[in-house]
Amino acid sequence: MKPLVVAIIIFGFIIISALLRSQIPTPFERKPRCVFVDLGANIGDSAEDFLSGKFYLPEGYKPSDCELFLFEASPVHTPSLLKLLQKRKDVKITLFASTAATTENGPITFYLDTINPDNHYWGASLLDNVADVVKSGKVNITVQGMNIAHWLLNNFSIDDYVIVKVDIEGAEYFVLPHILEHHAYLVIDAMKCEFHGSNGIYSKDILIAEYKKHNIDIGHWSKK
Repeated sequence: MKPLVVAIIIFGFIIISALLRSQIPTPFERKPRCVFVDLGANIGDSAEDFLSGKFYLPEGYKPSDCELFLFEASPVHTPSLLKLLQKRKDVKITLFASTAATTENGPITFYLDTINPDNHYWGASLLDNVADVVKSGKVNITVQGMNIAHWLLNNFSIDDYVIVKVDIEGAEYFVLPHILEHHAYLVIDAMKCEFHGSNGIYSKDILIAEYKKHNIDIGHWSKK
C-alpha cells in the first residue's frame, strides 16, 4: 500500500476516533442541575408555584426535572410539607424541617406566630421584634440553624441553574448580606424575595443594588 494512502487512512481513523470520544461523556461530566431553594417554605405554596411553571427557567429545563430544597423553621408546617412530598413523588424534593436558614450552624431560637391561622401563621421569625411575634407573646422554640451561604457553596456549582426564594420575615436583612459576604451569590442565578421593612443598616433598595452588581436581579415575592 502506498505511503500516501496509509497516511490518509491513519489520519481518517484519528479524526473518527476523536469525534466518537467527543460524544461519550467522561465519568467527570454531568448535566448542570436545575435547583429551586425555598427559604421559608411555609406550607409549600411557593414550591407548588414553581412546579406549576410560575418561575422562569432557561430553555431545556422544565420544573419537574429540577431539584427542590425546602427550608422551614416552624414545625407547625411539617405535616403540610410532608404531604407535598407524598403528592409529588415524581420530583426530587428535600425537606429541611424545623430548620432555619441563617448565618451559623447549630441550635437557634425561633419565634412563633400564634395569631394568624387563616394565613398559615406567616409571621413566625428568627427576630423577636416582628409585629406578629410580639402580638403572639414572643413564644419561642429551638430549631436547627443552617449556615445557608456555606450550604449553597457546598452543594452547587456555577454550572448549575439555581433559583433562591426568600421569605423569612425580616431575617433577610442578615441572611442576604451573609450570602454576599461569603460569595455564595456565585452559585445563584435568580432570586425572589419578600422584604419586610428594614433593619437600620440594610434596606430593600440597598440589597437589590448590591445583588445587581453581581448580575442577580432580585424579583418580588409575596404569598399574599
